[in-house]
Amino acid sequence: MPGMVLSGNEETALRLGAALILKPFSGSADQFFLASYNLNWPLLFGMLVFGGAIYAIVSYRDRERLRKIEEQARSLGWTFRRQPTSADNNLPIGCYLAETGRDPAVSNVLEVARTAELNFVLFDYKYTVGYGKSQHSPLQTIARIKSPLLKLPSFLLFPETIFSKIAKVFGQTDVNFPESPFFSDQYILRGLDEAALRAIFSPALRQALEPLEHLTIEGADDVLFIFRCDRRIKAEEFVSRIEEDKRILKLFFEAQHQSAA
Repeated sequence: MPGMVLSGNEETALRLGAALILKPFSGSADQFFLASYNLNWPLLFGMLVFGGAIYAIVSYRDRERLRKIEEQARSLGWTFRRQPTSADNNLPIGCYLAETGRDPAVSNVLEVARTAELNFVLFDYKYTVGYGKSQHSPLQTIARIKSPLLKLPSFLLFPETIFSKIAKVFGQTDVNFPESPFFSDQYILRGLDEAALRAIFSPALRQALEPLEHLTIEGADDVLFIFRCDRRIKAEEFVSRIEEDKRILKLFFEAQHQSAA
């Protein structure tokens, strides 16, 4: 449907169903006509049912997720909308994901706070990378926190993987903290102002981030983005994840105040 945003799971289900249905029919029209006599129709019907069942299950789970989020939003006085406004489409700007891939799509916007001192929004964000069989559409929930009280150096913190280790071999920098070996092994921290990064990533902040998995944080000036790549927040995790993000924000504020003192 025009304007419809599919989840990563829904898209996978659709692709699987299409592949199961269309694969036997590849080739010319004559080949299709001849091959149709030899098709295993019970098998084809089973494939159709299987693909449809996958799509139905995934769609049901996504509808339930949104229903539960809407219920939580109403009970807590938050604003939630499934379809983005024109302003919502600008929410990813400033995050490196906004410059990644193609066909970006914002959906399921949850406004936690909108005041003069804090604008806290969560939204689902999808984009597409690769082509053909290697095409993939990551879908993640991003927290965007904007406050005029924040004065952050530009930085990107993301999990250290085998690929990031290879990148370091080719000279891409990583700010490490000898006094926090676990943090330094777990995360890559990059930015142009190393002194400012060492000041803003205080011992308390590093300690708080150590037990968190798959976390990416990007910041600059008065904006923070917090998310886990290719992972959406489950409906039952929204409240705890928001509290987690608030704790991270509080620690940035504290480190900023200490470094300015």
